[in-house]
Amino acid sequence: MARYFFHLESRTDILQDDTGEEISDIEEAVSHAAQVARELARNRLERVRARERLLVTDAAGVVLFRLPLLSCHVEPGFHGLGGGSRSRAGGTL
Repeated sequence: MARYFFHLESRTDILQDDTGEEISDIEEAVSHAAQVARELARNRLERVRARERLLVTDAAGVVLFRLPLLSCHVEPGFHGLGGGSRSRAGGTL
């Protein structure tokens, strides 16, 4: 089990998830992120902006993937663990 963090990212700000969730693997993290995104989009429908998305990181702050709230699909370029660019939430490694 690893701890994943599901931050809410807008064009100008990041609402930090300081608690995170213990999840078994990246596939479960993607599924959990999709569920959270659907709930946020449903509850915030009139306020959801096109650029709002979940920013999912590991415990070290490495960005694993982003999930747009409006689409509830992982953005193109998602390569899972060990792929794609590695950056920290709020900056590059």
